[in-house]
Amino acid sequence: MYFPPSAFEAAPRLRIRPAFEWDGCLVYDPNQRRLIELNLAAWLVLELCDGRPWTEIGKAFFAVVGTRLEGRQSEKHVRSALVQLIRAGLVKRCVAREGEREAEG
Repeated sequence: MYFPPSAFEAAPRLRIRPAFEWDGCLVYDPNQRRLIELNLAAWLVLELCDGRPWTEIGKAFFAVVGTRLEGRQSEKHVRSALVQLIRAGLVKRCVAREGEREAEG
């Protein structure tokens, strides 16, 4: 899936609760009245979707996972998690802030 230069943000009012015994978290989405389980990678990507552009999400993800994943593997995990979060309605595209658009373009 191709992501044009845009940013991503989490849906409003999500309630996130750690579930470390399951290696992830539970997310309650009151907008859809659903409870969703996320693995650690998807949870991290969700937390990084605070209006950042795609490139910044990828860099921040790699900064956290470090050498545990190679660069291409890291990108694959971010892309997969982001697609799943968008499909679940937990993340949406938003307009990148001016400075971030210039950095990507």
